[in-house]
Amino acid sequence: MAYSSFRVSAKDMTDYYLPRKQNFDYMTQSINQNGYGQIIYNYNGPGDFTVNSVNIYNPDRGDMRIYVPSTDTWYSQSDAGPILWGVTSEEGVNFLQGTVDIKGLAKIKYCNNCQDGNGLPLNTIKSFSDRFGYLKDLKVNYGVTEGYIFYDYNLPLNQRWYPSVYDSVGGSYVFKNYLGTNKSEIALAAETSIPVRDITLSIESSEPIKPETNTSSSIIDCCGLGLKYIIDGVYKIGSTVYTKTDVSAICFQVVGNGTDKPNNFDEYFPYEGFCKDCTSTYPCPKGGDGSSGSSGGGR
Repeated sequence: MAYSSFRVSAKDMTDYYLPRKQNFDYMTQSINQNGYGQIIYNYNGPGDFTVNSVNIYNPDRGDMRIYVPSTDTWYSQSDAGPILWGVTSEEGVNFLQGTVDIKGLAKIKYCNNCQDGNGLPLNTIKSFSDRFGYLKDLKVNYGVTEGYIFYDYNLPLNQRWYPSVYDSVGGSYVFKNYLGTNKSEIALAAETSIPVRDITLSIESSEPIKPETNTSSSIIDCCGLGLKYIIDGVYKIGSTVYTKTDVSAICFQVVGNGTDKPNNFDEYFPYEGFCKDCTSTYPCPKGGDGSSGSSGGGR
C-alpha cells in the first residue's frame, strides 16, 4: 500500500512540531538572506537537548547575530561568548565558525551547499515547516485540536503529504497540499487516484506520529583502520555507508544510533550491501586489510 496516515495530537503539536517548525523558519529565512543559519543547543544529558539560541541574519543590522527566542534578545557574535556562554569573545566567535567546542553546547549548521554544514537540506526543512504550518492553520480555521497527515508515497518526496482535519459541519475530512491549496476528499481522491473510502479508512485508523529522538549514528570503518566517528543523521544499525576521498572512498558500518553530537562532518552515502561488498567496490586504503570486526563477515 503506497499511502498511509498519521495522527497529530495537540500535545505533540505544542511540545514538538511547532517549536521545531519555528527553528526551521529561522534557518530558512537566514539561508535565504545570507546563505546559512545555525541552531545552538544546550546539552542537558543523554537525549536531552534544548535550544540555547540561533545564529541568524539580522536584516536591520545587516549581519549575522545571535538571537535568543525565549527572551526575544539579540547579541552580536562577539558578545555571545562572554554574555551567553561563559567564554571569551574569541572563543565564542571560533565556536560559531566551527573551530572550537564549548562544553555543554552543540551546534547544527544549515546552509545551501556549504562544506561545513551538518543540518538538513533547505528543501527538507521548508517541507517540514510548511507541513505543520498548514496543519496548524487547518486546526485554527476548523476549531479542532486533533489533526492528521495523509501521505501518498507515489508522489515526489516533498510533495507527498496532505495535512488534514475533520470538518464536522461538512461531515468529511479537508486537506491542504504542499502548495497550501485546500482540497476536499473528493479532490484528493482525484489527484492521487486513491478512492475516498480508502483515504477515510487510512485517516480513521491512523496512529500518532512518534517524533524521531535519535539524531546521529555511530560508525566504524570496515578496513580495520580503527576509525570510529559519530555522524549526523540516523542510519539503520548494521547498514553500510561510505565517504568519498580524493582517490576512492572508505566504507563504514553503522553500529549504533543516538543523540550524541557529530564529530565528523564528511558527506556519507548509503551503500546497498555489507562491509565486504562495499570494500570490494572501494578497496581498503593502504594499512587496512578489510579484517575489521565490522566488515559484515559472512553475512
